[in-house]
Amino acid sequence: MLILALVVRSAVFATILPDPQRVLLASDSTQYLQRAQSIALEGRFGVISKGRFTLDVLRTPGYPALIALLILLTGEIAPLRTIAAAQVLIGGFLTLGVMSLAERLAHRANMPEAPIALIAGALYAFAPISVIMTGYAYAEILFTVWMVIAALLMLIGIERESFWIIGASGIAYGLATLTRPIGLPLVPLLILIPLIAPFDQSTNPQTDDIRDDKVHYPYIHWGDAGVALAGFLVILIPWLTRNALLFDRFSLSSITDINLYYYNAASLESHRQGISLDEARIQLADQLSREPKPDTRWPHAAEGALARKVILAHPFAFAFYNGIDALNGLRPGFSFMRSLGGVDSNATDSIDTFMHSDLASVLREIQSQSPLVILLEALFLTYILVVAIFSLVGLIVLALRRQWVALILLVAIPALLLYLPGIASNARFRAPVEPFLTILAAMGIEFIWRLVQQWRDRARFAPQSA
Repeated sequence: MLILALVVRSAVFATILPDPQRVLLASDSTQYLQRAQSIALEGRFGVISKGRFTLDVLRTPGYPALIALLILLTGEIAPLRTIAAAQVLIGGFLTLGVMSLAERLAHRANMPEAPIALIAGALYAFAPISVIMTGYAYAEILFTVWMVIAALLMLIGIERESFWIIGASGIAYGLATLTRPIGLPLVPLLILIPLIAPFDQSTNPQTDDIRDDKVHYPYIHWGDAGVALAGFLVILIPWLTRNALLFDRFSLSSITDINLYYYNAASLESHRQGISLDEARIQLADQLSREPKPDTRWPHAAEGALARKVILAHPFAFAFYNGIDALNGLRPGFSFMRSLGGVDSNATDSIDTFMHSDLASVLREIQSQSPLVILLEALFLTYILVVAIFSLVGLIVLALRRQWVALILLVAIPALLLYLPGIASNARFRAPVEPFLTILAAMGIEFIWRLVQQWRDRARFAPQSA
């Protein structure tokens, strides 16, 4: 599986070799690279512009730190090929982590471990967005690595009753949050896992006695939750303290304020008032000009304050419309594929054409594409459908077996990761979700396979009528 995953991702790496600028396709990538250069050249986190260094809080340091390490190792100021090569290796070895996580979750659910691990590994080796993001300088791959490591360490720590390993899980989760601040709202789920682990329904005779004891004394697991939280805070507090001293706020990143204002609040007002998104942004800008200026050095504090004011004034509308907008995260990712390959990079996205045009327009759009692009799009769609259908089966199986830890890891965390970005969501935000969904789908596939086998066995050995 490791070789398979590396081969598939190496194909992406090969596409960028002639033109490595393809890994810098958006402002996010440029921002990460700028901050990485400041770490490597200045030893501080900020932006170097025209030879002048400026302290910064727009991004968290997790992903820039990885790029800074590659800058120091290669001596290149913009080691684009090296970034992609590193992500090929990271993605390949992440497949092994997915298989290990699948095996442990299957063991807890008393399901066949090896088949589920192999199916999950094969699904993740070909996971379209995780493969495609190998060629982009975005934080998704590194964030996914820390998320899977955190989940693995949590399960191992619970199995071995080790405070140290559970604390290491919190540290890994802290590193994930320093890579993408979206990890912060998921912290309650991290704490909840050790608290509910004893309540998983188990039919494994080797663990029944131990779990029965813990079910009667669940309060002992508050220590596990506390250690996980402590590990998480050990990583975050230095960064939060730095921000408080320099910018007057104990917070992760000012990008959160920008996103809330420019995307979430604007989308809410657009839906609620029946106006366009641009009109909503103009309206918010006018309102912002009339708001009192916050007494703080925190960048974009005024935008964040106004966004929270608008959202809190209509919480239920926001919850609904944000969920509708978040469906963008289920897009197949055709645009990323085209841009990466330099093929039809200016063409209209097929999904947009399908959503806003008639069938004739969709057919014209497809006919304008090369056979290779059409084949890849068909594979992307097929993959998404397979994973979605069998993930639903896996969810039902885990719910019936009362596997609460697995349901948090494989259902609740992916659901929140897809929901939280709202209108800013797109296919790349699915990369951290794919490891968990592939495990869930693997459980569904294995369950359906066993049902088919049982049906065949009954049909084979059923008494024949005269």
